[in-house]
Amino acid sequence: MCIITTVKSMNITDKKNQHYIPKLYLRFFSFENNRNQIGFYNFKNKIFKSRIPLKHQASGDFFYGQDGKLEDWLNTVENFSTPVLKKIIETDSIAELGDQSDILLFFIFLLANRTKGFAEYLQEEADVMFDNFLAYDKRLKDVPKDLKIKLNNPAQIGIDSALKHFPSLLDLESKLIVNNTLIPFVCSDSPVVKYNQYLEKRNHKSSHVGLPCKGLQLFVPLSPRHLVLYYDGWAYRVGDKQKSTIKINDVKDVARLNYLQAVNCEQQIFFNHELREKEISSMIVEASQFRSIERKHLKSYGTINELDRNLRLHSYKENLSVKLELSFITETKKAKKHVLSDYVLQLRDESIRRQDVSNYMRLSRLTPLT
Repeated sequence: MCIITTVKSMNITDKKNQHYIPKLYLRFFSFENNRNQIGFYNFKNKIFKSRIPLKHQASGDFFYGQDGKLEDWLNTVENFSTPVLKKIIETDSIAELGDQSDILLFFIFLLANRTKGFAEYLQEEADVMFDNFLAYDKRLKDVPKDLKIKLNNPAQIGIDSALKHFPSLLDLESKLIVNNTLIPFVCSDSPVVKYNQYLEKRNHKSSHVGLPCKGLQLFVPLSPRHLVLYYDGWAYRVGDKQKSTIKINDVKDVARLNYLQAVNCEQQIFFNHELREKEISSMIVEASQFRSIERKHLKSYGTINELDRNLRLHSYKENLSVKLELSFITETKKAKKHVLSDYVLQLRDESIRRQDVSNYMRLSRLTPLT
């Protein structure tokens, strides 16, 4: 049994092919910069293509809805973002962005939340949470066990979440990584990689990559030669403190950053003409062992009685953990000396625990590890 809510639209947009990874972004990785073709590897089908038409990659029919309103809004955001991305790539710098730095961060956070993979995760999370409500709450004992709730537009929910939670990222520091090696950066159908070297080294339980988490990192390739890193400045020292750009010459660093894309992607990796099939194959073999790990967990805290008052359900993906080491990132002295609290969430800003701004924040306050 399935409950589906639908909203009928009077007008259907002629923009049927809707990209969950923007074409403007993929074009920076195009074959010989021709803007029309791109290199491609698909994990599911194990298909390698040195170049294929870019037009239909990372897209779906009416992915954001048939009325075209969300698609049009995203196009507006992309129009604001394109000059910023071009400026970074042309100047090898983010130092002169000024107020445009917020545009870049918003584009990137939106990029993380608008993907097909994120929409599928939201649906899976709803399924798991609902199944647990049925299991725990005796008031629902007569509800059919095969009842499912289908989200009407999970992509819309992901974008709404980006709008709501974007301010929680504004405290992160940023650096531009410029690749001076002969091996290009790759991107994927899930190009924003959330990571946390700080909590990974301490084997912390629960999620490492919640937006307010201490030690959070975002690795995002912008072109075959450029990658932007957002990070918790309390936890990490990244390159020279006085410089916003880091030039890397070690192919091991590039390989590890590309490896993150291969492990984090849903199915597809994209690249330009500079990457050979041999290099892709090596990355695929190494990444496959981590891609086989189920990265979705649901944990419950509290009791099964009085669900609305005592039980807390905490759903999260298994952390991406590949023992990442990069030559230009070290921990700060403060981070090395810090002792983790007993809370599920290790927050960059501890004052959040005293704010009842959402159920998510109340969860972090009320459920210490036992």
